[in-house]
Amino acid sequence: MMLKKKVGRKIIRSAWTLLFVAALLFPQALQAPSAKAADFPANPINKTGWILDTNDEFNGTNLNQSLWIPKFLEARTTTERSQANYIFRDGAIVLQILPDQLTYKAGGTTKVSSIQTAAKDYLHLDDLYQHIPADIKYATQYGYFEVRAKSQKGSGMHTAFWATGVEDEAWQELEVDISEHPGRNVQQTLMNFYKWDDPNATDSAGSVNVGFDMTTEYHIYAMEWDASGIKLYVDNQLKRTYSYSPNYRMNFYLGIYENAGWTGPLDTTIAYPKEFAVDYFRAYKRDPNATPPADLLSDNFEDGSATDWTTGLGSWSVVTDSSKVLRQSATTGEGIVTNGNSLWHNYFVESKVKIVTANGGAGVIGRYQDANNYYMLRLNDTGDKLQLYKKNSGTFTLLQEIAVTVNLNTWYTLKLVMIENNLEGYLDGVKKISGITDSSISTGSIGLRTFNTDAKYDDVGAGHNY
Repeated sequence: MMLKKKVGRKIIRSAWTLLFVAALLFPQALQAPSAKAADFPANPINKTGWILDTNDEFNGTNLNQSLWIPKFLEARTTTERSQANYIFRDGAIVLQILPDQLTYKAGGTTKVSSIQTAAKDYLHLDDLYQHIPADIKYATQYGYFEVRAKSQKGSGMHTAFWATGVEDEAWQELEVDISEHPGRNVQQTLMNFYKWDDPNATDSAGSVNVGFDMTTEYHIYAMEWDASGIKLYVDNQLKRTYSYSPNYRMNFYLGIYENAGWTGPLDTTIAYPKEFAVDYFRAYKRDPNATPPADLLSDNFEDGSATDWTTGLGSWSVVTDSSKVLRQSATTGEGIVTNGNSLWHNYFVESKVKIVTANGGAGVIGRYQDANNYYMLRLNDTGDKLQLYKKNSGTFTLLQEIAVTVNLNTWYTLKLVMIENNLEGYLDGVKKISGITDSSISTGSIGLRTFNTDAKYDDVGAGHNY
């Protein structure tokens, strides 16, 4: 959500975002004792491929003030008005709005109960009421960040789990609304990105229908952030992606807000206390000793579907070949399917490939812009070759080829690596093509391509673990 910056170097982004639309945190859930059948279960605290960096399971009776500051942007108001109201219940922290609670600002209508992992002058907004000492309890770059929560229903209410740049430099202030739930729609949450003063970022607002009642059920909301960008999840399912990756630290907020102005008129029939329940907060770092995943895209087709792939040419379908695989069955002409993001730049694409019929070729595509512009690494059973091509403005150019053995109905693993202008090709994990530089195509998505052959693909991946 977007907050209105009021003075100084910040610029007003939108009139509808009154005093607090910006980075407000999002609800988290109660743990097992209060969970019901509809609740999404808590994830295991140990996460494959990740190391726990910090966490709070909220199982005690006191706030962990080595991690949390129980005030909302204290520099913008009085210390008393910034204070959060909260209790601990059933192994969760429950942030509350109370009927006699002070408004966040004198003469205003908005009430806030929020905890955050960092505080300082001008953090997120330049509206300075008082100077406060900088207190950076937790701020980091890259990782996986997860909460389990239950929200508050009602017009005029919202809850949020969000992050902002901690502003080690003033411009470093991207806002990520990991999940910001306006209570007037119990099944819809906002997943927004606001650049504020970050000149490298772009605004990107998005609404997600989660398909369940966020105010009666506990669910998981998470952000995965690495050098390739940011991914937002609900119950471990990817919902939004953002290709920009801030190269600076961010801090985190959890909060409930009443009468922020952009969430509709306050429903006065909703009883107090208004509550935002958070079962846990967990932050992870990538395990350097783990095999890094194909962090941009991974598909083994075991769900029996290829609906997220875009067919350009050919006849593509998921079939069974010991396991589920993607097959292109036409034996004449081109077959192409694509997936991913046209802004991807430095990455690899790999796949297991099986050529079924003779006198053809099958391979993987990288930096696909359109049918006339991409790079391709393929096996060609005519002449037994591994070939690296570029197709630029509709013209194919062979960049390099080497002799290999290509047997029909045999699985091979192809991997095309693109780092800046450098291109490399691997066959079954061994680098076969190297020393190729080309600057024709700088970005693009991935694809699979066949020519004059029936071919099968499995375990397709794209990522940064070159």
